[in-house]
Amino acid sequence: MGGAVVGILIGQVSAAFGIQQGFNLLIVFTALISVLAFLIRTPEQAN
Repeated sequence: MGGAVVGILIGQVSAAFGIQQGFNLLIVFTALISVLAFLIRTPEQAN
């Protein structure tokens, strides 16, 4: 479901601002999610 929402958002941005800005938004969004995925880690067990 998340991918579909992002796809619709990218499509709307591309329609409003042009295909280049829509593609740039896709790259920025992917980079942001990647950085967040690296920063969010599972807590380690305290033994």
